[in-house]
Amino acid sequence: MTAQGVRQLEHAEENGSISLKTLAKLADGLDCEVHYILLPRSSLLDLVLKQSKEIHGSQLPTSLNGTTEKILDSEALSALSALLANVNKRGFWL
Repeated sequence: MTAQGVRQLEHAEENGSISLKTLAKLADGLDCEVHYILLPRSSLLDLVLKQSKEIHGSQLPTSLNGTTEKILDSEALSALSALLANVNKRGFWL
């Protein structure tokens, strides 16, 4: 590969226009693997609680408001269990 080719690839990576196909070819040439993953910005519990609130339009029990760190006590776990028991699982994420 030429120096100009490397610069073009680096520029494509920098501006976000490099393709997965190109990354796979580069990885193969470097005897590497490409792992393309999506990482959530918040916890699964926070996502479920937010979605439940949007669907049901109700406030979360006070023991569930705030951070997920509060979920560890038994009152909060009971409230979460009751909330999730009433979720329509089939249409929850639609």
